Amino acid sequence: MTTVTINHSTFPFLPGQVFNFTEPITVLVGDIGVGKSTMLKLIATEDPAVLINRTCKNIIWWDSELGNPRTRNYEILDYFLQYVNNIEISHEEKLKIGKIVKDFLVLNSEESTLTCSHGEKLFPILESIKSHSGSLILLDEPDSGLSIKKVEEFVKIIRSTLEHNTEYIIATHSPVLISQVSKVFNMETGSYEDSKYYLERTWNR
Repeated sequence: MTTVTINHSTFPFLPGQVFNFTEPITVLVGDIGVGKSTMLKLIATEDPAVLINRTCKNIIWWDSELGNPRTRNYEILDYFLQYVNNIEISHEEKLKIGKIVKDFLVLNSEESTLTCSHGEKLFPILESIKSHSGSLILLDEPDSGLSIKKVEEFVKIIRSTLEHNTEYIIATHSPVLISQVSKVFNMETGSYEDSKYYLERTWNR
């Protein structure tokens, strides 16, 4: 569904490498430094170092490093509106989506001016995806602030949005998230493999 061709060297990739992401939910795995986060950034910014062919017209990028584990509500809204900036919707629709996020944060914070957790601010963003279709969602370690139960809820929400023609590419190191999908994309081999096999192999190293 999304193909990335490396045009010229950009660490850790080499010219001529091709990555075919064909699953509706692609989970990127591999050791630190193999290029999981770099791949997401290259796609999100449509870097000239790569040629990208994708079926989804819109891109939403969640970079877990953009914010601290706890951040103020208005900052979360600013981040979120950055993610939907490439989506072809009206300014009024963006404000409407922003209000959904803000209302959620107010209800789930001890005080409306204080913060919600890193994990909490991800859920309303995923829910809002249902308001527009045809999006490529790039998530960089979205599970880093989630409990095991919340990771399961997170995957459930993702699956519920697939009917809206969405595609997900997710970078993670979490065995919990990996266990929730049948296949993972190993950045070290450039191909998909069975998630159970990957977990068994990496645990037995």
